[in-house]
Amino acid sequence: MQPPNRLALHEARLVALRERLVRTLGIHTARVLLDRALWQTAQCHPDLALIHHDECGLSFDALEMSYATRPHEEVEGYAPRPQEEIEAALTDLSAEMLRILARLLGGEMARRMGTGHTGSRQMGAYWG
Repeated sequence: MQPPNRLALHEARLVALRERLVRTLGIHTARVLLDRALWQTAQCHPDLALIHHDECGLSFDALEMSYATRPHEEVEGYAPRPQEEIEAALTDLSAEMLRILARLLGGEMARRMGTGHTGSRQMGAYWG
């Protein structure tokens, strides 16, 4: 039995969070929140700007291609492996989305939206 693709799990969780935001806040508000979270998180993880999102959902194709086609020497050494780097970036993006939501609607709403989500663990200190 092959282990599940961890990256696919991170992507699925982010998609699920976005869908909860759309159902709760509406597509336009969810898109603005995601735009802001992407911009903010891309300050530390510039490749996140490659995530495409619109009314139909999220696409990670360009992001995955970017990491898959990096020169080998850029990936070697002390830097994290590409998959670990993407996972950290997606976790940070999720946490940023929940941080913005907490500022807009309060910690309880963000907690409910982020229940079971990897980014919500980073938010523990923020929620108090």
